[in-house]
Amino acid sequence: MNSLSYLHLQMELEGKGLINGNLMRQVEVVPDEDMPIMLIACLANQELIVYYDEAISPELQSDLAAGIFHIKFPEIVSLLNIIVSACVSIRENEKCGEAWVYTNPQYRHQGFAKKVVSTWARSLMDAGKVPFYSHKITNVASSSLARALGLQPVFEEISITSIST
Repeated sequence: MNSLSYLHLQMELEGKGLINGNLMRQVEVVPDEDMPIMLIACLANQELIVYYDEAISPELQSDLAAGIFHIKFPEIVSLLNIIVSACVSIRENEKCGEAWVYTNPQYRHQGFAKKVVSTWARSLMDAGKVPFYSHKITNVASSSLARALGLQPVFEEISITSIST
């Protein structure tokens, strides 16, 4: 999967949907996520990607775009190359947390993801919280990891955000 696809997945987690090229709108209310008027991302290849809230006029978009090319992003690519595996809560509240897991591609299929997810889950349970491990049905790697962890499916979800007439 390329960097832009990962960005789009993250935007989905945050309740943002893409419409017409570089415009976005809030498609789902996600706690602790505000809808920005402008989202700027620097992909791994250093390409800047910009999305605007659909309510921003084309004139204001041009004015905002004129000021972004001097922005310097921290160099995180090298950091990701030394992380073997990590698991954190992508969402968490006082009752539960939902896992996000990453394993460096050169270290996959060696049991690291299983270890970090188990450690993450134990820390939540120690805090009296329910750990959730969810994944898209098409994510074969996450499904395999869930089976390796001995997790039992508890529900499947379909979200309908609008109905066309």
